Amino acid sequence: MGSARATKLILHGLNVINVVFGLAIAAASIWFFVQVHEFTTLRNSNHYLLDYTVYWPQAVPWIFFVVGVFVMSVSCCGFTSVSKNNRGLIHMYIIFLGIVIVCLIAAAVVSLVFADNKSTDDFVKDTVWDVYFQAKTDNEVASAFGVIERKLHCCGADSPRDYKNWKAEFPMSCCDVYYRGWLEPYSIDCEFTNKLANERHGCSTVAAQYARIAIKVLSAASIFIAIIAIISLVAAVALSRSMRKKPRVPVAQYESESKKVLLVLSGHGCFGKYLCRIAGREPTTQCHHCSCDEDTAQHTLEECPAWDSQRRVLVAAVGPDLSLPAVVKSMVESERSWKKVKSFCEDVILQKEAAEREREKSSDLPIRKRKTGPWHYYLASHSVDNVHGARLISLTIMAKDELIKGVLYVMNIVYAVFGFVTAATGIWFFVQLQEFVSLRNSNHYLLDYRVYWPQVAPWLFILLGLFVMMVAFCGWCGANRESRGLLGIYGLFLILIIVGQVIAATLIFVYVDGEDTDRFVKDTVYDGYYNSQSNPDVFKAFGRIERKLRCCGANDARDYRSWRNDLPLTCCQDSYYRATCDFTDKEANERLGCAKVASVYTKIISSSVAGASLLISLVEIVGVILAWKLFHSLREVEHYIHERKEGETEC
Repeated sequence: MGSARATKLILHGLNVINVVFGLAIAAASIWFFVQVHEFTTLRNSNHYLLDYTVYWPQAVPWIFFVVGVFVMSVSCCGFTSVSKNNRGLIHMYIIFLGIVIVCLIAAAVVSLVFADNKSTDDFVKDTVWDVYFQAKTDNEVASAFGVIERKLHCCGADSPRDYKNWKAEFPMSCCDVYYRGWLEPYSIDCEFTNKLANERHGCSTVAAQYARIAIKVLSAASIFIAIIAIISLVAAVALSRSMRKKPRVPVAQYESESKKVLLVLSGHGCFGKYLCRIAGREPTTQCHHCSCDEDTAQHTLEECPAWDSQRRVLVAAVGPDLSLPAVVKSMVESERSWKKVKSFCEDVILQKEAAEREREKSSDLPIRKRKTGPWHYYLASHSVDNVHGARLISLTIMAKDELIKGVLYVMNIVYAVFGFVTAATGIWFFVQLQEFVSLRNSNHYLLDYRVYWPQVAPWLFILLGLFVMMVAFCGWCGANRESRGLLGIYGLFLILIIVGQVIAATLIFVYVDGEDTDRFVKDTVYDGYYNSQSNPDVFKAFGRIERKLRCCGANDARDYRSWRNDLPLTCCQDSYYRATCDFTDKEANERLGCAKVASVYTKIISSSVAGASLLISLVEIVGVILAWKLFHSLREVEHYIHERKEGETEC
């Protein structure tokens, strides 16, 4: 018990550390993104129109931001599971902690391998030089570039000498600012002879070094959190193993042999008072074995003359005091007393039950007839006085729970299939887009670091599909293990999936199914088409697209009249079996251009997956409701239901 408590305290401390460092990584990532964005917003937009590539200095902040938020979420889950002392939540915490460790290590490795290299230097250098040249003609950009120079303590793009070709002196941002008491800040004349200004490095070098340092710091923090997470994982596994299911109540272990004792101690046996006032099976409380007006458990133990012979044996074992507290005390203190009390109760109750059955058979009173309707069992189960009524209701509840579990199994299989299909569609969609992107003339796409919606849609599908499959597996495990912790996590994440699907579908319908997609596809197809005129490899690749989409040219078949004597074979039907394809071919001339066809296909695929997501979200709402019902129907109580023995009464 002490070791488990110490493990819990350790886990609490480790989770606090993880939350703090996760928050720090997320905050640092936001800061890094803001710094990078300050450069990219100053670029000459005319140079960055058609490059759809995302570069590592732009991706790194988002990678670490997502990882930091994930670490905080899992740490909060771990804190809750330890506080609730719930094995199901701890198991889920262990699973997600393993995923966190993999993500942390992967983020650090990817950043150090791909981002901390020459590509970062080239990205920063291209951006700084573009801002520097634009600052020559744009005063607002020049002022913003001055802020960057002052912040980074740098001068010029490559070095301070960059200003000597077109300025009479250094800008004030290249020189230090001095303060004197409470006076306003002032700076000295910033001439080309200023020693401090000439000793400064160029902003491209300083910014690249800062970017690399930030990447290394984020990667080191990620590795450190991974180490803490590994320690947390070991502690969580140890805590999970130390937890055991609550032992069953000792009396319930011997229900078959101690039931008669319980009937006597509780007063819910074949006693006149119970049968009259609670069970409604007798018109009076009179004892049928003597002339006493009220038959109770205490009367049977101490007074009823019908049981004198059994009572003498009982008194010899437990003493003359046959009050219930004295009998219970004697049972606890002596095994011999326990056996004698059990023998007395079994003998007496069996005889009283036999007499009760005889009265049922011989009496014509309706009140003594056995009540077997569902309303009787419903009332009995709510008063805990009718054992068999409670038993039937428990069986009914168990049957309902099994039905809910079965439906959840089927629904989670549907969710998993939908997630797999969505992820596969996203991968296929991404591959199809890459066929277009690979046709572009790379010289036109060097400096645009923006991401366009047709490129975002496949990744939305992939992430959504993987998340749905993971949550479906969580729901299946929760229903199978009947774990309230897993079911709670499953319901929570299912709600997040529903919200995510609605948001993703809305974004797709609003942004992907619009003019941006037409412009993106048109620019890409046109560039591939024009590049195919001088590159045979691109011409073959563009032909494969024409054959696959059953299109011709960029706009239509007339595009080829300006530079070819006939149409490509890929524009004609049965192109594998033809030798030529003339401009007079009717089927080829009726084909649409690849720009329009590709745009329509992109919108159809995106809209179809978005519509399917909205439809499946309705089914997921049903899953949330069923998980919630099963969550509430499960209780931390052990039920021990046995079949009714032959000849046993409802007493």
